[in-house]
Amino acid sequence: MRVLLAVGDAVEDASIPSGVELLMRSASEVRVLSPPLVSRIGWLTGQIDESRRIADERLARVLGELCERGIPATGSRGDELPRTGFADAVAEFSPDHIVIALSHLEHTTWQRHNLIDHVISDHGLPVTAFVL
Repeated sequence: MRVLLAVGDAVEDASIPSGVELLMRSASEVRVLSPPLVSRIGWLTGQIDESRRIADERLARVLGELCERGIPATGSRGDELPRTGFADAVAEFSPDHIVIALSHLEHTTWQRHNLIDHVISDHGLPVTAFVL
């Protein structure tokens, strides 16, 4: 089983729950997707580079945490548009299961735009979402 773990602002100060860790331990491969989170205002004001830098730092932090737990993983920064980032990652990695880390804040980008519903309808794969 191949698992795609998508992490956004939810993991800034949190760690991966033990249930998700068990799922990833059973996987033959784990790929982490850390997309830049750019608001519409950020697009207009040129904050894309800063969002990419933050996404790269988030990716390094999650890969480091997985490594500490003995879970080998690779990862990449996705596209700035969440649906495009998922489509690219699914096409490239061909996961069997998608795991999405959500923030406890209801106003985050992924929840606001019904990302989970789109991922399920776009890719037809099992999706596990968890809130930190």
